[in-house]
Order: sequence, then structure tokens, then C-alpha cells
Amino acid sequence: MTAALPCSSFILSVSSPSVPDFSASPQPLLRQEWLAWATLALIVALGITLRLDQFIEQVLIEDEWHAIHRILSFSSAETFRTFGHSDHCIPLTLLYAWLADHGGLSETLMRAPMMVAGVLLLCLFPWYIARRLGWPTALLFALFLAISPLLISYSRMARPYGLTVFLGWLALALFLRYWTATTRRQVVLFGAGYVISSALTVWLHLIMAPFVAAPFIWGLWRLFKSADRNQRKTWFLRGTALAAGFAAVLAALIALPFINDLTSLSSKSGADLPTLETLNGALHFWTGCSQTWAVVICVALMALGVSSVCRLPIVQIGLFGIALTVAGILLTRPAWVFNPVTFVRYLLPLLPLLLLFLAAGCLKSGQYLKKKLSFLRWWAVVIIPLAAMILTSPLHQILRVPNSSSLGLFSLFDFRPEKNIVPKQMRGLLHPSPFWSQHAVWPVASKRISVAPFSFESDKWPAPVWEISSNQRVIPAFLNGFCNNDRLGELLDPSDRRFRFRNAVFLADVQMLRDRRVDWIVWRKDSPGQKAGWDTTDMAACETKWRTVFGAPDYEDDFLMAYQVKNL
Repeated sequence: MTAALPCSSFILSVSSPSVPDFSASPQPLLRQEWLAWATLALIVALGITLRLDQFIEQVLIEDEWHAIHRILSFSSAETFRTFGHSDHCIPLTLLYAWLADHGGLSETLMRAPMMVAGVLLLCLFPWYIARRLGWPTALLFALFLAISPLLISYSRMARPYGLTVFLGWLALALFLRYWTATTRRQVVLFGAGYVISSALTVWLHLIMAPFVAAPFIWGLWRLFKSADRNQRKTWFLRGTALAAGFAAVLAALIALPFINDLTSLSSKSGADLPTLETLNGALHFWTGCSQTWAVVICVALMALGVSSVCRLPIVQIGLFGIALTVAGILLTRPAWVFNPVTFVRYLLPLLPLLLLFLAAGCLKSGQYLKKKLSFLRWWAVVIIPLAAMILTSPLHQILRVPNSSSLGLFSLFDFRPEKNIVPKQMRGLLHPSPFWSQHAVWPVASKRISVAPFSFESDKWPAPVWEISSNQRVIPAFLNGFCNNDRLGELLDPSDRRFRFRNAVFLADVQMLRDRRVDWIVWRKDSPGQKAGWDTTDMAACETKWRTVFGAPDYEDDFLMAYQVKNL
């Protein structure tokens, strides 16, 4: 990440143009525009590199399994018309089911839509800002987007949040282009674009409905503010047509689940509320900082940048949409929203806006200090929040090598080390078998160790601790088809070719162990206290099956037994 620091001197060496009017027509670009594009390309390359780090090595974990459980138990037709008990995402689950039936589904394919959205956000959002606020703000904005731990994590996760933040802001931009369109072709193109992107955003995550609907209220305000009768008539007709199109498409997508399965939603509502502690944790997530002093610096600069940015209509609409979303959260009181990680998921569209405020605040404070202290370089202000974000970034933990479970709660429950109870729970429950430290003598990530029993609930899957101890990669070994038949968090049948998971193996298929280059398989002699509530696996019977099938272990202690695959 430090490689991006030299960019700041170029970013701030150019004066920032003034904010344009609501039509948002492009501003004249820099004489050396090619240098701005080259700098943006470097920043985008940095962001993509961070997002792709160990991307294909990630174990499917936590809520990513909801879609798989749904595919294994229900048809696509049933998925389309129900919300389900678990928080599976209907459109993503339908996509996964189709991919599974047409070539096979892997962990990488499941996460690909969010990765594409994350890269597009990194490329298109700064370009959009460059045409309205100038390249200096846009390039700083791009840099903060590139290193945001939250955006990096949700670009890699098989959950809809990274996709909705991109589509939600795209919908607002398309609405504004539709509102000011001058030709029939533009009206059709941008109107259809808004309807598709906004309806898909809500279908992906219902909490996004207030955010993508906010432009209509902004449009009404513009309508009543205008003194031009013809313009008011045009805007009224356009707004009505667009609202009707949005409502029709959205109804086609979500009417059946609401009719057939409203109880699934109501059962998750009226439960919890965010607190001041929730907001405190959310600020650490949004700034990407694990220390309070760094958060204070970033929030102060964000506050300075608000006035420079808020004249943009898309920012005004976005802020109003966030306010409506917060109101919706307070009214519906969704379950677990008091957890900062849940709260920031629901308000993820706010994150790019805050990073834009931060970029504008850096420029504004730099310009002010330059006037007061002529000897001070403008980019000196940028170094302060950037250094704070880098020095206290949880990316050091998330992107360590090896880390095959970077999307679990070990890294993402809370960015504040003192508040993240998951690592403490793991280390408290984990028995210190010497097996793991013995593998640390080998080159880093040179071996794959497959462990059973696996738990898709990451607070019960201490693989991050094992990987830290051994410096080797750890993946699940599925018991289904070996000594169990229907464990949650596992594929059911090793012969089911719909699924081509790379980062898990079936114990029932020894050839698969060799094909996936697994070096060791390990059986955990877990105490009952470590088992998940849904797990009814007969541990004693499974251990007996291991000994019967694989023979005497190559390594055994009081905590585990292990077999070298080459000896099987």
C-alpha cells in the first residue's frame, strides 16, 4: 500500500476546479490528462491487487453457505418465491443454481459478481468525480477506495453487499442522467438503466429500497422548486413514468416472496436497535482504522470535506437515501443490527461517500494551510490520514499469508482488536497441539492441511490460528459420505458434479485428496463444548471410522490425529 504514497504529490499539485451546477456537465480536464489517467491506473492496479490477494484460496464460510444450503434443499422455483429462514440472497442463489447446473459451481465463481462490482466501483466512481470535482479530489478518492479494508473484504465475499453498493450508486447516477436527458434515446437508455439497476439492488438486499427510491423525493423537490411550467410538466411525466417502471419490475421480482413468505421477514424484525457503541464500531469499519486516534483524524477531515462535495446532486440524493435507510432500520429493528459489522453492511453505500468527504477534506485543509504556511507542502496533509489508515489497517491481518479464512469473523467481527472477541474465543478453546508448530519449519504456504470436522460458523473453525502457528494453508475435510450424510456447511455427495469446490475435500474420496494436493488430513478430537448447535455428528463413531479406513495415524496426540496423504 505504501507504493501509492508518491501519487499524493501529483494529486495535490493541481488546483481543484469549482463544483459545477446540478446538470453535472463535464469540466475541462488537466493539460496533462494522460498523467492523471496513468496515476488512476496505478491506484486501480493497487486496489485490484489487494482484492485479488489469495482470492481463489478462500474457504467458503459463514453466511456464504446460506445459498448452498438453499440449492441443496430447494428447487429454483421455491427459491424465487420465498425469503427462507436463512438470509440467502434470492437472485444470487438463483444464479448459483444455474451455474451449478451448467458447468459446475466453485467458490471463485460464487464470488466473481462481487469482485467485478468492486473493480468497477474502483474504476468508475473516481472517473465520475473527476468530471465534476476535478482530478485531485478524484485521485485521492480512488486511493482511499483502493485501500478500504471493508470494500476489499466485501469485493471478495459471496454475499450481495459489494454488489449492492455499486448498483445502488449506479442507479442514482442513471436517474440524474435520465432527469436531464434531452433526446428520446437518452430517456429510454437511462430510464431503463435506472429501473434495472435499482430493482436489482432491492432484490439483492431489501434494505436498499429507501436508498434507490430517494431520487424520486429529490425529483419532487426539484419539480416544485422550478418556475418553468413546461419544465415542471416534463419532469412530472418523466418521474411518473420512471416510478411506474421501477414499481412494476420490482413487484415482478419480490411480490411472490412477500405473499408467500412474509413471516420469514417479520421473524427477523422488531428485535434489535443500533447503539452508540454500534456507531463507534462502525466508524472504525468505515475509516478502515483499528485505533481510535486514527479514526478521529479521518472523521475530522471528512467533516471538513462535506461542504465541498454536498453541492453535487448525487451526493445530496445519496445522503437523503442513507437517512431514509437509517430511518428504516430504526423502524424495522432488524436482528443483530446492534453489532457494528451488521450495521455497516446495511449502510455500506455510505462508505464511498465518506471516503469522498475525506478526499475533499484533505484538499481543503491542504489549501488552507498552504495559504497560512507557505513553506508547507500541500501533500503533507494527505500523508497524515493515509499514514494513519495504513499503520492501523486490519489489512495486515486480513492479507497475511497464508490466510484461507479471511472472510470469517476472526478478521471481520470488529476492526478494534480489544472488541473482537472471536480470536480470543478461538485461542481459549483451542488445544495447543505441537503438530501445528512443527510445520512452521517448511516454506510458507507450501503445504495444504485438510481438517475435520469443519464448521461453517467461523467462530468454531479456528483455522486462522492453525495457519498462524503452522504457516501452512488449512482447508475443510467434509465428513458427508464418510461418517455422516447431512452435515450443514458441507456438500452432501462427493459424486455431485454440480459443485467444484477447490478449497475443500471429501474424506470419502482419497483420489480427490491427491488431486487437490492435500499433504495431511487431520481429525480434531473436539470436546462437546466446541460443537455447533446444529451438529449431531457422532464424534466417537467418526474417529473409529478414521482408524478403520486409514489405519494407524502418522501423528497423534491428545488433541488430534493426522495422516499423510501420500501414505493412504
